[in-house]
Amino acid sequence: MADDQREEEFDRKLQQALVREELVEDKSKTEAADLSGLGYGMRLATEFLGGTFVGLGIGYVLDRLFDTSPVLLLIFTFLGFGAGMLNIYRFVMKMDDSIGVNRPAYLTEAEQTGRSDTGENPPKNSP
Repeated sequence: MADDQREEEFDRKLQQALVREELVEDKSKTEAADLSGLGYGMRLATEFLGGTFVGLGIGYVLDRLFDTSPVLLLIFTFLGFGAGMLNIYRFVMKMDDSIGVNRPAYLTEAEQTGRSDTGENPPKNSP
């Protein structure tokens, strides 16, 4: 009799612990998703500002070297801005491909002909 009560008590505590663990796990997954979004934002900002400031620095140095102030500074600042925008575009396109956006859908020969690999007709999907 005492063993049955202890076993029931153990099962009840085990279920409570499992429920708490699931709640903590769900919360950590949403926090990780939020942080990955923050990471993407920080990377995009870094790509953009890095390109712009590198162009600004190159233009400043060349203006000082050739005494053409502010012509090369402006030209290389705009080139750095363009490089930063290009880096952002490349990152976003690569991110889209990883989640399936803009990815071409290729059909296998069996899917195009409507036959399975065994030669039988595949089952019809009804909406």
